[in-house]
Amino acid sequence: MGMRFRKSIKIAPGIRFSATHRGLGVRLGGRGGGISFSPSGTRVSAGIPGTGLSWSEKIGSGSSNRLRASSSSLNSRQQEHIEIQLQIVIDDETGEVQLLNSRTGLHLDSSTLKVLKQQQGDVIRERLGVMVDNINETRESLAILHGDIEAPIAQSYKAKSFNGEQPILPDLPAKKLVHLVWPPAEKRRQKCIELISSDYQNAVSDWENARKQHEVLQESLRLRHLYGQQGDLQSMEALLKEALEEIEWPYETLIAWDFLSSHELKIDVDFPEIDMFPARRAALAARGFKVNVRKLAAKELSELYARHVSSIGLKLAALCFQIMPTIQKITLSGYSQRLDRSTGHEKDEYLYSVRLNRDAWQLLNFDSPKDIDAYDCLGNFDVKRKVLTSWTMKPIEPF
Repeated sequence: MGMRFRKSIKIAPGIRFSATHRGLGVRLGGRGGGISFSPSGTRVSAGIPGTGLSWSEKIGSGSSNRLRASSSSLNSRQQEHIEIQLQIVIDDETGEVQLLNSRTGLHLDSSTLKVLKQQQGDVIRERLGVMVDNINETRESLAILHGDIEAPIAQSYKAKSFNGEQPILPDLPAKKLVHLVWPPAEKRRQKCIELISSDYQNAVSDWENARKQHEVLQESLRLRHLYGQQGDLQSMEALLKEALEEIEWPYETLIAWDFLSSHELKIDVDFPEIDMFPARRAALAARGFKVNVRKLAAKELSELYARHVSSIGLKLAALCFQIMPTIQKITLSGYSQRLDRSTGHEKDEYLYSVRLNRDAWQLLNFDSPKDIDAYDCLGNFDVKRKVLTSWTMKPIEPF
């Protein structure tokens, strides 16, 4: 393991593709670290984003098969020892594909690049296609955030198990001949046994106290869960706050709520702005290492945004109906910041407001939530929204 400086270039979210003269590999992970799988082994890496400082360590062995380079510009010694970790970089503006040495961040020399393309061109294109698919799927997934919602059926609290390992009594010093014939040695042995036993008893006591505290906490959480399901507003507040904190939104999404009663909930959502959305579609060119990137039409982008904010509403409603069985009605309104041309300042504009009731909600197909069109689904309820044929969402007055 060692430290080194290098430059890193971001490609598709969480995926890097690498190739060597031994074969090809894939890297999973973000800017702060990840795992690379290749025929030469498995390597873990981490770093400090923005500094160029990173470390890596090989943790496994790979295939023994090697790719032998055959080029007039490479002598036999180079053929045996050259190893290149290839990084594929896609320019998200132009679609230009660059093949770089991931260790140096530099372009490959022409002879090495030529051999690599000749021997692994089809595989590189295949991997490039995977990267392109991932880029498009990441964009398309914004419209199905609700794909994991569940039926509004009350569930009992699932207590977390205690993970602390119970202490084990270490081996005590064995009695030997020297302890029989020399009393000071036996005295030291007994002293050592006392210290080990004392430390063990303290460790057992700490473990038992930690286990009891864990059990007390779990019982408290179980009761809070039970009271929340029975309509206790304070418990419902805690349950909802905890559940919302566990959701990982693709873009910043802020949520405020107010319990009008144990049966009715009002939610306001601050949606991400449309300017934050990925506005391009990628496609692998018919030949060579080229990715065609085109800008989404304004209508396509507006439709994606409308479906995304609708999907946010479905995901939130599903969560609330499931964890709080006494809730019968949810009024959910969402807004975004838009430029007011009359003042030059941004202001909040509501994009839709919907009233959802439990009886109608329970009729949805929760066996296959990805088949639910979020935009159309909201239309089955009492909804206020004004969407033009261009999919532009005009401001409305919420309920």
